[in-house]
Amino acid sequence: MARLRRLYDGFVAQSRLGATDFLAAGLYDPCAATADQTLAFLEWLAAQGFSLDELRAANESGSLLELIGDATRHADVQLSGVEVSMRSGISIEQLVEFQRASGLTSFPLDAPRYTEVDIAAFELLLGASRLFSWAELMQFLRVVGSAMASVGSAANTLFLHDVEQPLRQAGASDLELATQGVESMRLARGITPVLGMLFRLHLDQAIVQSRLAQGDATELGLTVSMAVGFVDLVGFTPRSAAMTPKDLADLVSRFEAIAHDIVTDHGGRLVKFIGDEVMFVAVDARTGCDIAVALLTTFGRDPVLAPRAGLAYGTVLTHGGDFFGPTVNLAARLAEQAVPGEALATPEVARSASAHHVEPAGRRMLKGFEQPVTVLSLSAR
Repeated sequence: MARLRRLYDGFVAQSRLGATDFLAAGLYDPCAATADQTLAFLEWLAAQGFSLDELRAANESGSLLELIGDATRHADVQLSGVEVSMRSGISIEQLVEFQRASGLTSFPLDAPRYTEVDIAAFELLLGASRLFSWAELMQFLRVVGSAMASVGSAANTLFLHDVEQPLRQAGASDLELATQGVESMRLARGITPVLGMLFRLHLDQAIVQSRLAQGDATELGLTVSMAVGFVDLVGFTPRSAAMTPKDLADLVSRFEAIAHDIVTDHGGRLVKFIGDEVMFVAVDARTGCDIAVALLTTFGRDPVLAPRAGLAYGTVLTHGGDFFGPTVNLAARLAEQAVPGEALATPEVARSASAHHVEPAGRRMLKGFEQPVTVLSLSAR
C-alpha cells in the first residue's frame, strides 16, 4: 500500500510541477548553460514523489543530489527505538547497550531508525540471551559491529571510486549521477542474503579449524594451538608519503589482495591488516611456513614492496575473532627483526619447514622477552 501511495504521489507531483514552479522556487534558471539538464533532473525528482518544499529545502542545504539516494536507503525505515522496544520486548537499556556495542553513533530513541524486519532481529537477540550471557553477547556484537562498519565503509568507497568518480570525470549530469546512485543503493539493500551466506560458510570453516587447533581441553574455547605470522613492508611510511592518493590506494589494494589470496589459498586465515602489516594464523607450523614464504616471494616481485616476516607456533588465546598471548607477541617481534625478503622463525616452526631453505640466525634479544630467543632464517629454496 505504501509503495502504491508513493507511486500515486509521484504521478501527482509530476503532473503538477513544471518549469514555472521550479523557477518560482529558485531551483531553476532557464538562462543557465545547463538549464535543460537541471530541468530534467528536477522533473525526475518530482516524478519520484518529492514535493516542491522538499526540493527547495534540499537545494538550500546543498543536498539535492543526495535526496533520492537517502530516500531509497531509508525507504523501509519507520520505527523508532521506543517502538522497537515495545514490540520486541527488549528494554530501552538493552537497546542502548546494543547500539553502543554495535558501534552505532548515538541517536534519539524516538527517531525513526529501524524497520519491521528488525523486530525479529531483536527478538532473536533476546532469545540468544537465554543461552549466552548478556556480556558475551555484547562482546560478539562488538566484533560484528566492527566488521559491519568496515563493510559499510567499503561499500561507500566502492560506489565513490567505481561509479561516482568516473561519472563526474566524464561530465555526467545530476540526473545520471542520481539514477546510478539509486541503482547502487538498491543493490546494496539487497546484499543481506550474501552476508548471510558468508556468515554460514565462515562459521563452518571456523568450527573445522577450531577442532584441528584445539588447545588445552580445560580451557575449551579459550585457547588453541596455532602458527602465527606477521608480514610487514619495510620503508612503507616514507614511500607512501611521496605517493598520490590514487597511487597509495592502488598499492594498499594490491598488498591486501595478494595477502588475502595467498593466505586463503594455503588454508590459513587472514586475521587483520594493521596499516602496512598483515597478521595470519594457520593450524600447523608447516602451513604457516608455506604462507610466509609465499607472501615474501610474491611481494618480493613487486619493485615497490619490501616484505619481511616473523613466525611462531604455540598456544594462543582466542577472543572476539582475534588472537593474543606470548606466541603472538613473539611472531610480531621476529618480524621487526627480519630484513627485507627474510622470515625469522623459532626452531619449533623451522623444523616443519622442510620444503624451504633454513639457516641459523643466532640469538636475539626481543622487546618484552627477558631471555635471548634462538631464531632461524626462512626463505624459498
